Amino acid sequence: MNNPKIDISAMPDRLPDMKAGELVVLDPREIIKTEDGLQSARWFLNPQLPSNSVKVEMERINGRGLWTVWAFTAPALLEDKELVFDFEAQSKPDENKKKHIAKKQIRVLIKAGENSVVAKTNNFQNVKEGQSLTLTANGSSSPNGKLVSYHWQQTEGPQIPNFDAYGKELNVTVPSFDDVKIYTQDRAYGVPISTPTDVHIPHGLQNLFDIEYLGAFTANDAEGDATVDFGSQRIGLSQDGESLFITGAKESIAELKIPEAFGFEADIADVPKAEVIQEFESFRKRSSIEGNNRVRIVNSMLEYNSSLIVSSEIAYDTQNSRYNLERVIDSSNLGQGYADFIKLEGRTYPSGWMCEIADDMKDELGATHLSGNASNSSIDNRHSIGPSLLTWNADDVLRAPVDTDVPSTPLMIFTIRNQMDAGANDKEPIPANPVWSLMSRAHFGFIVPNTRKYVCFGAHAGLQGGNGYKIYQEVGGTQDSGGRTYLKEDTYPYFWVFDMDEILNAENVHDVRPETYGKWRVPYWEGEDTFFVGGAWDKNTNTLYLSLKDGGITRKNQRRPAILAFNFEPKKPNSQKAVVPRRLTFECTVTDEMGYKAKTQSSVYLEGQAKFDLPTMAPLPAIPVWGDDAVEPLPTPEPVEPPTPPAPIEPIDPPTEPIEPPVIEPTPPKEPVTPDLPETININIIGTITVRFEE
Repeated sequence: MNNPKIDISAMPDRLPDMKAGELVVLDPREIIKTEDGLQSARWFLNPQLPSNSVKVEMERINGRGLWTVWAFTAPALLEDKELVFDFEAQSKPDENKKKHIAKKQIRVLIKAGENSVVAKTNNFQNVKEGQSLTLTANGSSSPNGKLVSYHWQQTEGPQIPNFDAYGKELNVTVPSFDDVKIYTQDRAYGVPISTPTDVHIPHGLQNLFDIEYLGAFTANDAEGDATVDFGSQRIGLSQDGESLFITGAKESIAELKIPEAFGFEADIADVPKAEVIQEFESFRKRSSIEGNNRVRIVNSMLEYNSSLIVSSEIAYDTQNSRYNLERVIDSSNLGQGYADFIKLEGRTYPSGWMCEIADDMKDELGATHLSGNASNSSIDNRHSIGPSLLTWNADDVLRAPVDTDVPSTPLMIFTIRNQMDAGANDKEPIPANPVWSLMSRAHFGFIVPNTRKYVCFGAHAGLQGGNGYKIYQEVGGTQDSGGRTYLKEDTYPYFWVFDMDEILNAENVHDVRPETYGKWRVPYWEGEDTFFVGGAWDKNTNTLYLSLKDGGITRKNQRRPAILAFNFEPKKPNSQKAVVPRRLTFECTVTDEMGYKAKTQSSVYLEGQAKFDLPTMAPLPAIPVWGDDAVEPLPTPEPVEPPTPPAPIEPIDPPTEPIEPPVIEPTPPKEPVTPDLPETININIIGTITVRFEE
């Protein structure tokens, strides 16, 4: 779009094609003419265009102010991609105080290059626990230039403490395979995906608890002040265990009857639907406290003595509002029951989930219920950067006068200065810390009876491609206003297990770390943005209900959860535990200075573990060691009978007269014989695999 007052006709529509590593220059000088002078001129990569799903770093190389010359280095691509830049120039006000604007789109084609990076690592066999090894990628190479990055990830075996992920060479100590609690398989890229009839239980949970999948159900269409669609999808259990309270849009709550039987159908549309007992009632529109009707985030609900306790927080509340609990005195009448707000001590740390404490720990903790929260909403410095745990008494909540604080006991809190793990505020798309990161969420936690284990559920992200703050996503091209994953489908349902003895004996409330954690790809998990957003625990039936965000979508413009039910009990002595091969596997990704990458695996086999000598490739297949595909030793050959010795030769008497030597005629030379062979012989060498078995 040109303008008579601003002439940018000299600006080209297209720049010359570029290859990876070449400098693309955006120079506005001598191509803009204006009668009234120029006030502003700017370039930007249009973030709304799918073609612009490439991150470029703009750099000023000359000039200043309006006449700045910008440039960027063409990124390494495996396919041609056209980038579109928007240019906008604005004049100074004319005599009528009117500004004139001219716009133009400039295109540049980035040509694909050839990724010839080769990743090579070493392997080890017959090693022992406690042995020191050096992983090396020294054999890696690239014809495009030098290699600038070596990134390692452990993908199998017991987690190695303080594993350093970067370097051409890494020194590691082989861990013990006895009493393993943290499994790299639980957070690896290839974690099995569950189906309704074949549910994978993560190793970390399987070795601590007996877990049985009971099936799923979804919410029926409730009405009232809102619908179940596009709500926060939190759930809370009634005191009799026969119904669930669920959040909808507009901070509203409804009550649903739990179906008598759950479903195992492959299509979520075919599982049972919970009938509506009470329609949605909004809690935003009413309050007994003047001025306390600001927009609230409803995080959980809990019924106690015919009253409904609602945990909530105010969005972007940097002052930590005085009230974080709402009491509905008549839980059977959400629309008319008297309601007011009170404060549970602990800022926003107890403003998330609520659950009754296991009976075997109530006396020891001196409380009836627990609460927790995490950095699930904006303004991190007001949240616990990791799952929190606080205890309180429900009778205190119901008896407390309005505008008073109800006491709570903090047992585990991770402040902004004492986060559960470093790297929670990553500014670049680097692989996320597997314990906690910028994009982690926790939405429910409970103490499993007779185990002294505090189990939390939520989401983790960026384990493969990393997270970043206000970054461009690899696919889609748009820039987020906050944190996001670099890869689009890199968000997972996640669990953390904490030991209550460690929590109670810790010197500080931020000292404890989870004893195990990992992904849980449950049924109806759909990849991006599908994770645990709520939960409820029925102590009478040992049933855990987990709300899977957007897992219950059956049609367009629908956003509702799938509610999954599990029987969750302490581990019985003879129960099956996860079988883990005595093998460590590491994945190494090497990157050259052009940005091209290659990856391969390095394997470490312990004593007694069957092993293959495999050529280096990416990715290496897993080697079966148990089950139907077990590696069997080569069969022992049948014994061969020794041949019968020949009969002895009788001696011959020597001759009595001399023997004349025979006359031998010379043999004439023979004509050379040409073999009847094809003109060309093709020899295809497929490759070799050597199999060794150690005693």
